[in-house]
Amino acid sequence: MTRFIQAEDGGVATIDWLVLLGALTTSGLIVFDMGIGSMTEHTGNVRDEIQAEEFVSDWDEYIPVAADPVDDGSQSGNGNNGHGNDSDHCDASNPGNAHWCWGDFTDDDGAPPGQDDGGTDVVVVDPVTDPDPVTDPDPVTDPDPVTDPDPTTDPVTDPGAGDGTSDPDPVTDPDPVTDPDPYNPATPVVGCPSTNYLGDPYANNGPDLEDDQMWIRDVSAGGGTHLSQCPGIDGTGYVYADPTISLTLSDMDDFSRFEVRLYSDCDTTLLIRDANGTYYFDDDSGSGLNSRLRLYDMLALNGQVDIYIGTYGGDTCDDVDIRIRLKD
Repeated sequence: MTRFIQAEDGGVATIDWLVLLGALTTSGLIVFDMGIGSMTEHTGNVRDEIQAEEFVSDWDEYIPVAADPVDDGSQSGNGNNGHGNDSDHCDASNPGNAHWCWGDFTDDDGAPPGQDDGGTDVVVVDPVTDPDPVTDPDPVTDPDPVTDPDPTTDPVTDPGAGDGTSDPDPVTDPDPVTDPDPYNPATPVVGCPSTNYLGDPYANNGPDLEDDQMWIRDVSAGGGTHLSQCPGIDGTGYVYADPTISLTLSDMDDFSRFEVRLYSDCDTTLLIRDANGTYYFDDDSGSGLNSRLRLYDMLALNGQVDIYIGTYGGDTCDDVDIRIRLKD
């Protein structure tokens, strides 16, 4: 080593390396000594903090440390009822067993778990648990709601008329008094012309009536009621309530004129009611004192047409002839 250091070709460099190594060694020793001192001081602080039951830290000023097991008087000596602690410092027979030992039932010193040497039962301390939470009392429930009485039901409604609506049951009229079916009385009825009665019945159609005019002979004329007493009918003379004849006509549409003419030695009057209920009157349009009517509303002649033959002065004639014809 001496020869190596004194060698001419490397002496200077070797000395430099020795100086550098010495400096590094000295620095390492200083750092190690400082570390030993700091670790020794920190270890002491930790020990003191544990014994003081608290840790001092940067993020929380104090962190509590669990207290030593409580001595209930059954312990002796070192606080474990005379028995040695397990290797994990938990003793199942120690009544002051720490809370972190809950569930550890091992006992290295031979005493049965939960008992000390004298056979006295020792209750292992349960971990500190929160007391039973205070539960809310049963909520006060509303009493049975008072239900509405049976609702008043709506009136029965008629089924809809097809448009989705229905009116309530209307107050219906009692059975209406219907007119009796018209009939042909055996004797003339005194009164104003009425639809309750029929005259002697006849039927025909337009084409046949055009080809062959219709004659009705030897009918009676007269009446017991003056037309001035009958509202809605303009005319004069006397008639009965029942018509002299009742025609049932059809196929009258293609014709232009319907004519009724009377032939007699009396002063006759003529009243016609068409199928629509319209009245037509004539006194002396025929020959002499006889009557004649021409009607042009052909549609209103399809149906029942009633003919009343009266007299101007109220007397009675029994030889009246009636001619009925159509014009194209």
